[in-house]
Amino acid sequence: MSTMVMNRPAMTRGTVRRVSEPANGSVRMRLTRRGRIVVVTLAALLGFGIALSAERAVATSTVDPVSYETVYVAPGESLWSIASGIAGERDVRDVVAALEELNGLTSSQLQVGQELLVPADGL
Repeated sequence: MSTMVMNRPAMTRGTVRRVSEPANGSVRMRLTRRGRIVVVTLAALLGFGIALSAERAVATSTVDPVSYETVYVAPGESLWSIASGIAGERDVRDVVAALEELNGLTSSQLQVGQELLVPADGL
């Protein structure tokens, strides 16, 4: 077995240089060339994805034109009686809920002479 002996000290004395920090205490981040390429690529993919989803949303939205009739509430009429007149084969509860939503009603209480929008073809 051999042993090696060195005469120089393990640590040499030298000058210590402080790294200057910005006055506000923040540290500036530096990107390498590869980092910049990654950031630009991710931004391009994100923009492409947003554009593609917006185009798909526009292409799939189809609005069917609906014509409405105005119905005036007569004495003794309720939202239930109006809904049952236009419900056809559907559940009257669903038609009442749809009429409330269409007319912005917070309850099923109606006033005599109140105007209600009702789809001309029913709901």
